[in-house]
Amino acid sequence: MKRLLSVILTAACVLTMCVSLTACDLLGGNKGDAAAFVSLDINPSLELTLDKNNKVISVYGANEDGQVLLYGEDGIIGADIEVATARILELAKEMGYVDESNTVVQTTVSSDKKGKEDSIYSKINAQVTVSAEKLNLALKCDTNAAYSLARKLERLKAQYPDSQAIQNLTPAKLKLVISATENGEISIEAAAEMNTSELVNYVSETHKQMEEFATEAYKKTKALASATYDEAVGLAVDGVYTAYYIESVLQLKHLDTAYLGALYQSYKMSGRALNAIADGLVYVEKINDYALNAQQIQAVLEALGSDVTADDLKNSDGEVTINSIYAYADKSFKNSQISSDIEAVKEKLNAALNNIDAQLQEVISAAAEKYQPQIEAVSAGINKIIEALPDAVKNAAKNAFDELTAAADSFAEIVKDGKITADEVRSLAKSMDDKASGVLSKIENDLSAEELEKIADNKQTLLDKASSAKAAMEQEIAKAEQLAKAKLADLKASRTSK
Repeated sequence: MKRLLSVILTAACVLTMCVSLTACDLLGGNKGDAAAFVSLDINPSLELTLDKNNKVISVYGANEDGQVLLYGEDGIIGADIEVATARILELAKEMGYVDESNTVVQTTVSSDKKGKEDSIYSKINAQVTVSAEKLNLALKCDTNAAYSLARKLERLKAQYPDSQAIQNLTPAKLKLVISATENGEISIEAAAEMNTSELVNYVSETHKQMEEFATEAYKKTKALASATYDEAVGLAVDGVYTAYYIESVLQLKHLDTAYLGALYQSYKMSGRALNAIADGLVYVEKINDYALNAQQIQAVLEALGSDVTADDLKNSDGEVTINSIYAYADKSFKNSQISSDIEAVKEKLNAALNNIDAQLQEVISAAAEKYQPQIEAVSAGINKIIEALPDAVKNAAKNAFDELTAAADSFAEIVKDGKITADEVRSLAKSMDDKASGVLSKIENDLSAEELEKIADNKQTLLDKASSAKAAMEQEIAKAEQLAKAKLADLKASRTSK
């Protein structure tokens, strides 16, 4: 039995190390109270959710400029939408985001009630008119979709021709879908299939969980540090059931259910490993954040015209990305008065970006392929645990282990075509987590209260021993938080000092 436990824990350790190393390489209110979603694209891009009385219950900077504008500010959450709009426009004027060359506030409102959408938009539009006079700017609302949003919608529909939910997306609902999928925990297709009310509440809860300083760099670091700690602790904690059942067998107890510990650990271990892989793939797949090379930048400049320079397209890190190009294009196109010229430029820019997308997809595919050995390791780890079990244990639960083996074998399916996506891996992880929960319920019914209490004590002992791993995680996250806050504060100071 000691050898069995050693084999199981060794397999889990190897699997955890493989996944962690790859992740290191590639990473860097009450529910149900939201009644409407509002997007204000100035640039900055801001998102708000409102309750049934049109009071703001969450606000989120959907891009870096949005985070800069909101950083350290209050008076928006809890305010009526008119008051919040006025405050946002005041801040935008103070920081130079709105001026004579940028006066259009692209506005979308989403609710499950059409009348409510119209009412909220009217309130925002009226406030923009009042603020325009107060700020001495010709501000106006515009319901047309931004260039970037329209392009994303077109590409998404081409990517998912068989998904009716995606084919039915409007620009306004796409805004919600994009926001819902930002944390990588729900797929585009799953979000698109949700109704507006469900999406608004999902987005509202997601907003509330986001720190105001959560830059992309911070989110990457936090995800990696948390996943590393979760796997390290989970490896030990999830194994307590295996250890307890093995000890019980030696005492001739739970002979018919001894397989449950290994079964739970296999599913739980697989779920953790696959979730870690999916977390890594989320950032690998962020095509809009990749820094473009000189040739790609030149193609964009030629499409935009001779008056535009590379400096005009750079983000705060001095890089040109698709997102930074979108920021420039959205602002430029919405404020232009010559529609025929703009359409010609959009056509050229689309062609340039389509070529760049194809090039970046090759880079993403190559990076994603690095996860193939780790996915295969998950399958191998399961099979090793099963192989290490005594025949008596395997025979007592043949159907359960056949199902586990089938699950392990299914992992190979997602790497056959050479395209590994976060959504595919996340779906597998969820199925493993669901199966682990089912087995855990059986364990809790199988063991007595005293036995479960003993296991809980064992878990706590292991957690206490993992205090150094927890400290390392907290230190890494704290450092990332400090850097993120410093960056946002510097960017805000540079704008307010102009």
